[in-house]
Amino acid sequence: MPPSKIGVFGLTGYSVFLQMPQLPQIGQTVRCNNLFTELGGKGHNQAAACARLGADVYFAAAIGRDDWGAQCKASLESDNITPLLVEYEQAATAFGLIQTDAIGQNTVSVYPGAAQYFRLADLSHSALEQLSQCKLILVQAELGEAHILETLHFAENNRIPIILNPAPAISLDKNLLKRFYAVTPNEDEAKFMAGLSQNENYPPEKLAQALANAGAERAVITLGEKGAILLENGKTCYVKPHPISTVVDTTGAGDTFNGALAVGIVEGMAFIDAVRFAVTASALSVTKAGALSSIPTRADVDKAISY
Repeated sequence: MPPSKIGVFGLTGYSVFLQMPQLPQIGQTVRCNNLFTELGGKGHNQAAACARLGADVYFAAAIGRDDWGAQCKASLESDNITPLLVEYEQAATAFGLIQTDAIGQNTVSVYPGAAQYFRLADLSHSALEQLSQCKLILVQAELGEAHILETLHFAENNRIPIILNPAPAISLDKNLLKRFYAVTPNEDEAKFMAGLSQNENYPPEKLAQALANAGAERAVITLGEKGAILLENGKTCYVKPHPISTVVDTTGAGDTFNGALAVGIVEGMAFIDAVRFAVTASALSVTKAGALSSIPTRADVDKAISY
């Protein structure tokens, strides 16, 4: 059976990673242990995760007319992703700065560059036709609410289920939120979406129900090393974490999770099984440095699940 088609809408760009003993506080300078560069962005990473895990992927994004943009296109093609890219002259290709401490925690800063000008209307007719044939669409909040709405309308007009990864955190109207097939926040993003205090800790089940009250009909809240909790048909279910020995870098773990979840769904897995598949893939990703470079292959995940 040929692989199912997934459409990913998002950001691609150039990233610089800095590794350091601890993340800097305001006004503090921290000496870094290591520096390396990588192409990526949430959209790019999620598209790569979908492709490495077995899907036929079409990635819609914007780049600048510069060397970074050319590198992004080449990187996508090397992962067997079909890049549906619009080039803009008014800005450079997106840029990201990722800082990671000794225990794998990170901060991420993003300059969207050309991506902030991206409009579906700027894609070619053939690109839109290819996207309309996808079985599922995946979008993030990295480019803002207008981009999310445009992607949602495209998905609905073509009767394609759509997953929203609300990262960075975004608040959406209840009637809007229920139109997504699923939303996939982490704990902090779920609190923000549900209007809860960021300073309090909530039981995962309560957090999932609060998200349901905010309008989500189906959701997965990623809990990091604690696994995930899913919401479906008003009921919650806990998915335990996949055991790993060492956390090297959590950057990109959420992107791997979202790509894996999308693959599981288009392959016809039950929602809870797709979440288990995604939890395993995400766990494997934190055992390596970087975001794009840490995404596992399908063989890696299948082997981990078989144990």
